[in-house]
Amino acid sequence: MKLENMVTVCLDAEFSTTRRVVEHSHALNNALSSTSTENICCHGGLRTQELYKTTYVGKPLISIVTVVYNCEDYMEESIRSVIGQTYDNVEYIIIDGGSTDATLSIIKQHASQIDCWVSEKDEGIYDAMNKGAALATGEYVAFLNADDWYELSTIEDVADAIKKDPDLVYVFGNIGVSDNGIQKKIVYPRLKKYKTKIPFGHPTLFLRREVFQKYEFSHEYKVISDYDLIIKLITNKYKHAYIDKKLTNFRVGGISTQERVYDEHFRLFREHFGLFHAVLYIVRKYIRAPQRQLRKVARLFRSS
Repeated sequence: MKLENMVTVCLDAEFSTTRRVVEHSHALNNALSSTSTENICCHGGLRTQELYKTTYVGKPLISIVTVVYNCEDYMEESIRSVIGQTYDNVEYIIIDGGSTDATLSIIKQHASQIDCWVSEKDEGIYDAMNKGAALATGEYVAFLNADDWYELSTIEDVADAIKKDPDLVYVFGNIGVSDNGIQKKIVYPRLKKYKTKIPFGHPTLFLRREVFQKYEFSHEYKVISDYDLIIKLITNKYKHAYIDKKLTNFRVGGISTQERVYDEHFRLFREHFGLFHAVLYIVRKYIRAPQRQLRKVARLFRSS
């Protein structure tokens, strides 16, 4: 969304999401698809005050979407990692699945730094992510899990890469892994042999919004639809940039650790690369797994 002759207002210099806003009652109509958002009601945030965001020359608007359900222990840290960014043109959208703990209370405490928050039941994490992206107006969109957090200059590093090459479709970087508060390692992406290895995690992915709208997160997968999207981006050879820095911190846990992931990994690689790579991926990933998990792998091979 590029608005001309709009006066930029700094509501609060302390937060990345309040340093550049515009007042324009028709701003959303220029950026959002009415068909994709007609059933989504913004329950709170800057938009309810008719305060919006736009892209400026050399200053792309970057939208961050966080989806959450009952994550009161980590929601505050995740929010602060977005609104505390050094970059000053950030749009922040939170989609809550109807939390019953203190999560919604934490979101409301930061309503003046959030562009739009929604709290209602959804059909799962990827449905919520698609909903958040439909509400985004930035040139690029990224998804930060409710229990993860960004490094202080993450969005500025991404914006710098985009300014150097405006034709980039997506940008990604390294991800830190935290297990019970202990930083275990940093995962460095690998693109050359992606057929048997997911090259990078979605928490470090910043993707041009119109390209995301082309694919969205597939409802075919319940726990690894983000992997499906990443593979589509790579196999279609979209122009990208890799930032050799830790951009995001990932906290171990969540749906990615569910047992269903075994079946979906196999189905995903079989769909994109054929049976051979599906078998190779499963063998490499679970060769040292406990006996119970190996029996699951054996059943996958028999069913193929």
